[in-house]
Amino acid sequence: MTSMHFGFLSLDYPTAGSGSGVGSQIRLLARELVKAGHRATVVALGGDGTFTPVQDEGVQVYRMNPGNIHWYVSRFPGMNSMIVTAIRELEYSKAVWSAVRAIQKTEPFDLLEGTETGAVCAALWSGKVPLVIRLHGEEFTFQKYTPQLKMTFALRLSRMIQKVALRHSRVLISPSLSHLREISRELDGAHPPIEVIPNSVASVERQLSESVPCPEVRAVLDSQGPVVLYTGRLDKRKGVPTLLEAAALVHRTVPECRFALAGAPHSTFRKAEIDETVDRLHLREFVHFLGHVRHEELAPLYDRAVVTVLPSYYETFGLSALESMDFGVPVVASASGSLPEVVADGVTGLLVPPGDAAALAGAITRLLQNAQERGEMSRRARESAQHYHVEQQMPKTLQLYEWATSRDLHESPEVEHIFFSPHPDDAVLSCGGFIASLAARHGKVRVVTVFASGPGGEHGSAFTRHLQSKWGVSAERKQEDLYALRALGVERLEQWDFTDAPWRADDGGRPLYSSYEELSGPVKGADACTTDALRSFLQAFLRKVPDSAILYFPLSIGGHVDHRHLFQISLQLRAAGKRIRFYEDWPYTEVYTPAPVPGWFSRTVPIDTEKKLGAIQKYASQIPGLGGGSELLRRRLERFTHRRGVRDKGTSHAVERYWEVSSSKAEELSAGTTAAKPPFDRMVVRPRLKDFSEFVHTLSWRELESCLPVGRGTCVDVGCGSGRHRTTIEDRGYRWLGVDRGASPQQSDCVPADFDSLPFADASAAAVVAWQVMEYIPRVERAVREASRILETGGVFCGSVSYLEPTHGRTYGGISPLGLRTLLEDGGFKDVQILPGLSGFSLMAWTWIRRLAGPWAGRLALVLTAGIMLPPMAARFLISWIAVKIGIGTGHGMKWVAQQAPLEFAGQLVFVARKPAQQGK
Repeated sequence: MTSMHFGFLSLDYPTAGSGSGVGSQIRLLARELVKAGHRATVVALGGDGTFTPVQDEGVQVYRMNPGNIHWYVSRFPGMNSMIVTAIRELEYSKAVWSAVRAIQKTEPFDLLEGTETGAVCAALWSGKVPLVIRLHGEEFTFQKYTPQLKMTFALRLSRMIQKVALRHSRVLISPSLSHLREISRELDGAHPPIEVIPNSVASVERQLSESVPCPEVRAVLDSQGPVVLYTGRLDKRKGVPTLLEAAALVHRTVPECRFALAGAPHSTFRKAEIDETVDRLHLREFVHFLGHVRHEELAPLYDRAVVTVLPSYYETFGLSALESMDFGVPVVASASGSLPEVVADGVTGLLVPPGDAAALAGAITRLLQNAQERGEMSRRARESAQHYHVEQQMPKTLQLYEWATSRDLHESPEVEHIFFSPHPDDAVLSCGGFIASLAARHGKVRVVTVFASGPGGEHGSAFTRHLQSKWGVSAERKQEDLYALRALGVERLEQWDFTDAPWRADDGGRPLYSSYEELSGPVKGADACTTDALRSFLQAFLRKVPDSAILYFPLSIGGHVDHRHLFQISLQLRAAGKRIRFYEDWPYTEVYTPAPVPGWFSRTVPIDTEKKLGAIQKYASQIPGLGGGSELLRRRLERFTHRRGVRDKGTSHAVERYWEVSSSKAEELSAGTTAAKPPFDRMVVRPRLKDFSEFVHTLSWRELESCLPVGRGTCVDVGCGSGRHRTTIEDRGYRWLGVDRGASPQQSDCVPADFDSLPFADASAAAVVAWQVMEYIPRVERAVREASRILETGGVFCGSVSYLEPTHGRTYGGISPLGLRTLLEDGGFKDVQILPGLSGFSLMAWTWIRRLAGPWAGRLALVLTAGIMLPPMAARFLISWIAVKIGIGTGHGMKWVAQQAPLEFAGQLVFVARKPAQQGK
């Protein structure tokens, strides 16, 4: 990394004997950057108006005067809790930006780093200079988790301003994973990438200060008995009242102990309230209030302490806990915020519930009375702190800065971009817009389709024939892929002959993957050779590729096994130092949303959707499987690409998003220590007004054509009767073969037989349909086993059961949705779907009306049920929708009406399931 100029925006920077944890972290980082050969400039509060820089071990420090408008406003009654905090935020931000702009004229910055406070102007106006915000925690967050304190309007307003800065920064740095999640929730997921880089301590040899300690500190150092130390503000948010309550309890058990509190009183816990608490608990004799202690005097206090305490209600990191551990002092801390990430319970300290004085006192007493346990924790605490030394964290910080300052995904025209597409169509569907823009800029673009081989015709399992019917045979797809890539302007194309997953088999020739559930499930043991072969082939391929080339791989969103093979290999390549980017697998990603995961960074690039759509339309065989028509495909594509776009004067640009992963994260994922999954979670689908139609559909019969998948081969129609489903089955691509107990032996295409003993060979059918048959079978489990027996691998079992229909008087009983699912899963089936058919109210009304008025009146049942059921259901759905819109509801009523009620009230159930490949392969 070449020498760069970094600017740090801080409201605090330590001087002799002063400085907060935020300021000390900035000083530590800035000094380390100077040691690494970079330039560091700090803009901090405390100026006298001259704006003259001073040097601090190579760091250039400017002091600014932020103004005092907020002080004058605070003199008006009520303003302090209404707007003063927000005014101060804007004042600080303007002063910081004015200072940055003045420095920028003569000493341009390559990157700015700020904190949540005072960064909004820099975030909005920094232009081409990227802004990184390091999250240290704000009053809003701390106050939110403190029970005794209220959230004022001023705090909320100030936080709204800070959120603007957070959303407009290039990247956020969180000191802990827990705070990363907190910020992601607070910003509702709409934020730039967040990386976790813990706070640091300096790895220098500590020496006791040669200066004479103040009398308060000297009194603690000279005292007899064990010392329990607290360092930090005397703040209710820090749990200091709880600590004082615990001190009184500890003193009863260990009367010789002393408590030392090094910190100044805070506005949340004023001195008068502290004195009242001390007098009430009789703490004067053994609790020492040291006030603000200079940083150089903390070392002897840590050396004197037996235990340190951090009882905060929330911490973004807990720097004082880390400093204590670095001195080998065990920590008793609250199990809140990030503290469980810093303090390992029972290893480097003890964790207790926040606000629980009795638990806090018990933990302190335990360590005071157990020297052996305390000594072991001391050793482990010192070892753990070594990982947080600034030298350990600096490479990750520099790598992040390098990513933040890289400006253009297109890179130089001389850089080659190689896209690896798992199957024909994946690259065009997922990143066709970016490929087209690269080709238009005369960039060196190559697309490699990896799993392009798969036999056509009738080969393979019933599942592969289903896929061929849905997506087209491999030869067609490969040719369409060439046409689509040519339409994007790609000239360099390769199609490798790795076999597509549904066609792969074990040594015995048995398919490895024969259902959608298996395709997105664990990689079969017999399929490990695919990864090995592909890795070797890629290594040979990359020997001919320059090191400057950028390799694009799928993120494996959706978990398709072929995508995961490539994803796992790409992580290993990234860990080995290759330049790797990842693209989002479309259309899988439509139902996924980015998750706040450290180590992953994303950037968007504007695209031409018309160019991409034109290329996608070359896949004539794929369009039916992508939604049924070109217009629907256009709407899906535009909705998705604009959903991630940047708003500009009421419109949004269509974009594609690309991801990079840090080398340390890639090493972690490729080593198998954590699950190698992309930074995405399945989207929580929010109910919509049109979802009410899901309930309306249950007021009519669901027919076979709505659930039987396409395919090829023989379909056995059990209980076929007059053969009313024959046309539907043949339209789906199957050859119909009927089975019915009352069939005549003379019927050539209808076999007389019972469901529990079908006269067919094993694995002879591609599909079995049992429509309204299951309720008449005394041994349903046997029928399910029989269907599985005659099905080929990957064959589909489809049917319905009307378990509330007593008209014929000869049904054996109903099957609930859960019971039906369990029955099929116990029978070994995968891809199980249980769908609601006709409402149970309609079915019962149909039975009653037919009994009372005759068969002719049965048609009135649906009308009667609709008149009774629709009004209350529509009212419940609408009330829930209105509650969601005005922000007081969760949508539970909408979900119940559209998703749960149809199954809870169903009189007819429809099921679809598929016979998987043999287990354990």
